[in-house]
Amino acid sequence: MKLKDVAEIYSGQGLRGDAKKNCSDGYQVIQMGDLEAEGSIAWGRLQRMHFDTVRDFRFVQNGDILFQAKGQINFAVSLGKVKPEVIAGAPLYIIRIKNTRNILPEYVSWFINQKPAQQHLKRISAGTGIPLINTKNLSSLEIDLPKTAIQLKIIKIHKLSVKEKQLHKRLQGKRQQLTEALLLEQLRQSMEKINVG
Repeated sequence: MKLKDVAEIYSGQGLRGDAKKNCSDGYQVIQMGDLEAEGSIAWGRLQRMHFDTVRDFRFVQNGDILFQAKGQINFAVSLGKVKPEVIAGAPLYIIRIKNTRNILPEYVSWFINQKPAQQHLKRISAGTGIPLINTKNLSSLEIDLPKTAIQLKIIKIHKLSVKEKQLHKRLQGKRQQLTEALLLEQLRQSMEKINVG
């Protein structure tokens, strides 16, 4: 089954032309730099921008998937629940699943980020400078859709894997801090000995 059979794909709001940045009365905008590789959005970093016109489909909805279409790394992030009146900025695409009872957005996001899908996306990306995947090519991506129960299991295992990586990263940071503190203490003690001698 192709992605276009299960989802609508919309391009994000253009951020040039009538866009006015850092407006207190503007909409919050999710940009490429706000997508984090582990599958989340840096909500606290979102800029506010004012636009003369914004099409309704560019306001993100619960369950939407954002896809980074431009650059060497193209990945999807499932939004889950979102705040009201937040829009996606170009060159992000909004992937909106048509039937979320049988097709889970988190599963589709996970599938897009897996090696087979990523290899296909690399093959179809266009552009001599910065590669870009257009909506037509993205919509042609073949999606394997198991039963909902299997999708749920995959999502659960994936979340546990992400959590494990985060904990491992945090543990590595703590170990590094401890090592540096021990080395500095040893250095201090050796300096004291030299001064005494």
